[in-house]
Amino acid sequence: MLNSVLESSAAVNRDNFLKKVFDFKKKNRLLSRPDFQAVFKHHSHKVTTQQFTVLLQSQQASHNTDAKLGIIVPKQKTKHAVVRNRIRRVIRESFRHQKYLLKGWNIIVLLRSQCSTVDKKLLREKVDQLWRQVNHY
Repeated sequence: MLNSVLESSAAVNRDNFLKKVFDFKKKNRLLSRPDFQAVFKHHSHKVTTQQFTVLLQSQQASHNTDAKLGIIVPKQKTKHAVVRNRIRRVIRESFRHQKYLLKGWNIIVLLRSQCSTVDKKLLREKVDQLWRQVNHY
């Protein structure tokens, strides 16, 4: 009986820990127009793939601060809101799992080409590959 209580307590603590590690809160987002403009104006690195362009700006305070993400998916590239939202969700989900590798960066991800025919799994693989490229900086 006591073992099952301890195991369930450990599972709850583990779940709470994972929620904190893999969350996507306001501190992880580029929220305002000036934040986006600063990255566009002062980006130090640029990574380009067939589907995406990523602009990277080193955060001034420290490299130990959490990475911040901004996502731009223009209507010209994907006409349907459902598709644009799916692309954003996949990018955010991938970022949540990779953000510990990207500390100290302000990041903007821009969609370059149409991804409407790309399924979710393939899109996730491409975004994960993108983070690996970004991690080299």
